[in-house]
Amino acid sequence: MRDDLELDPFFIVSSPRSGSTLLRLLLNSHSSIVVPPECSFITWLAPEFADWAREDNSGIRLSKFLQSLNNARKFDTWGLAIDLVERRISDRLPDTYASLCLCVIEAFCEATNQRCSRWGDKNTNHIREIELLQGVFPNAKFIWLTRDLRDVAVSSIEASAVKTTSAYAPSLSQSPEVVGKAWRLENIAMLSRIESGQFESRIRWIRYEDLVRQTQQTLEYLFDFIGVSYEPVADRFWAENRDLNTEPVETMDWKLLTREPVREDRVGRWSNVMSQEESRLLLDFADGLEQLIDDA
Repeated sequence: MRDDLELDPFFIVSSPRSGSTLLRLLLNSHSSIVVPPECSFITWLAPEFADWAREDNSGIRLSKFLQSLNNARKFDTWGLAIDLVERRISDRLPDTYASLCLCVIEAFCEATNQRCSRWGDKNTNHIREIELLQGVFPNAKFIWLTRDLRDVAVSSIEASAVKTTSAYAPSLSQSPEVVGKAWRLENIAMLSRIESGQFESRIRWIRYEDLVRQTQQTLEYLFDFIGVSYEPVADRFWAENRDLNTEPVETMDWKLLTREPVREDRVGRWSNVMSQEESRLLLDFADGLEQLIDDA
C-alpha cells in the first residue's frame, strides 16, 4: 500500500434506506478511493480516545484502544486482524485521534490490497453526528444523500420484514409515521447546517434518484468533489460485490440488490404499493423539504 492516504476523509451522510450502501460501493470501486464497510468506530470511540497523544502509542492506552476497536459493532465484518492495526500505529506513531483513525483505515487498505489516496466513511448514524465528525476532522468533506421519503418508507418496511439470523439486522420501523418523523428531523437539520454556512464549500448534496437515473453525471460530480478522476465504476461495482463480498455477508440479507447493476426501477416504487392517504401523510413531513421529493 502506498503511504499517501490523505488525513481528511469524506463522510456519506443520509437517513436509513436512502441508498448509502449503493453509493459506498460505487465510490469504493474507484481505484483511488477506499470506503470500508459500515462500522463507524470513529464516532463510537471518540468520547474515550479523542485526546489521543503521541505518548499513548504504547502501553495501557494503546491496549484499551485496540480492544475497544476490536469490540466495535460490525468491526468483525472487516476481517481485519487487530495486530495489523497495531503494527500500523507503531509505524506511524499518531499524535491525534484523527491520525489514529487513519492508521485503522491504512491497515484496512493493506489487508484488502487497496492502493488509495482518498478515503471515506459511511454510516446512517453520521447524519446525527455531524458536529462530532467535524470536531475530529475539521477539513472533512460531506456527501449528503437524500431519497424521496415515500420510497424510504417502502424500503424500510420491506427491509424490516426480511428474515435473517444476522446479529446486525437493522432496527427499522414499519410505521410510515415513525419513518417520516425521523426523516424530517435528520434532513431538516442538514439543510439548516448548510444554510448557516457550517460546511462552507465542503459539502455536496445528491439525490438517490439522480444517482440511479444519471449515474455517470452524478459520479463525475462526486469524483471531482473528492479530487479524483472519473472511472466507470458503475460497470463493475456490483460484480466486485458479488465476487469479493465488498459488502459483508453479515449484512447481505437485506442488501441483495447491491449485487446487481444500478436499477432505475427502484425509484417511485411507492406509487405501486402505497395508498393516496399514506402518501399524503408522508408528504406532510416533507413540508419545507419539497426539494427532497422526487416529482419526475
